[in-house]
Amino acid sequence: MRKNVLSEIILLFSAAFFVIFPQDIRISRVAGGILHSEIINSKDTLVINILEINLDSCGCSLNTVKANKKIVGLQQTSIMASGDTVPAAINADFFEADGSIINNMISDGFIIKALSEAPYDRGGTTYSQIAFDEYRKPYIERFSFDGTLIAGNNEYRIYGINTPVKKDALVLFNYYYDTRSLPKDKIHLLKFIPGSDSYSVSNYNYNTLSPDDFLLFNGKEIPLPDRVTLSLKFNPPAGNLFMLSGGWPALIKNGIKILPESEVLERVFPRFSNTRHPRTGIGFSQDSTKIYFFVVDGRQASSRGMSLNEFADLMLSYNVYNALNLDGGGSSTMVINGEVVNHPSDDTGERKVGSAIYILKK
Repeated sequence: MRKNVLSEIILLFSAAFFVIFPQDIRISRVAGGILHSEIINSKDTLVINILEINLDSCGCSLNTVKANKKIVGLQQTSIMASGDTVPAAINADFFEADGSIINNMISDGFIIKALSEAPYDRGGTTYSQIAFDEYRKPYIERFSFDGTLIAGNNEYRIYGINTPVKKDALVLFNYYYDTRSLPKDKIHLLKFIPGSDSYSVSNYNYNTLSPDDFLLFNGKEIPLPDRVTLSLKFNPPAGNLFMLSGGWPALIKNGIKILPESEVLERVFPRFSNTRHPRTGIGFSQDSTKIYFFVVDGRQASSRGMSLNEFADLMLSYNVYNALNLDGGGSSTMVINGEVVNHPSDDTGERKVGSAIYILKK
């Protein structure tokens, strides 16, 4: 139930939608420093939900969550965002049918998935992602994984973390991955040695992994000493990343709409970009103190959805300085205090998705 209504109906004349028209805007306070706006524009057939999160006054942070806390898994955003300390959430990255996310992901500083190459190898292009460092500073960059295994005097490139096994490559796996599916040969247990930056190397007997341990698929069949060191970074450098979630593509950079350039760079196909679909997106202000969640309903008589270009214009009308498109369509969901406040387009209601971005009250 929405509480503390600040303003029930406001006439807004916006240049973002190509024509001047009246809109009904209902604004409510979700919690201190967090405002929810529901925009109903019957003339242009749009229903839009926007969250404005003031990091300086909300006493909160943002984080990601993977469905079922496993690489393979699907859950509704409202399930992943349940709990008294989670006032709001939106669906996040694009995902496969089994719930595997497409891009890199970090939650609470823990790497859930890392890719050194672009998903699907689309001309070597890495998709844009949103990250927050340990000081809550946001970034939107095309992050790629830069992993190295150091064995004695030798250094070897790590292909990824929790990605499918790649022949003739080194791949790491942690407890988010179903390690029972891994081949028994070429697998080693890397067990973290407390008080050091190293891992002991041993055979793996399919026992439960601790959060600090990894399994190494040694596709290169390199000789391994009893102890190795791992360097797990992302480029471009952005400090110690607390959270990271993928999207596709970037919409606004430094206050300027970067379509269609980003569509070409990130190889967006016109049917996805130009057709009006339900949309989910995230952005932040120039001083990085305000974060915005956007969800636009679509594929319904009450709301037609938006093209990416229209979606970017909407964000610019809220003075968003950098913005990223997230998974949309039937996945588009906004949850406030455990309640889905938008109208997902699937006939069955809220869709199960691969991951979510949520607000966490401290």
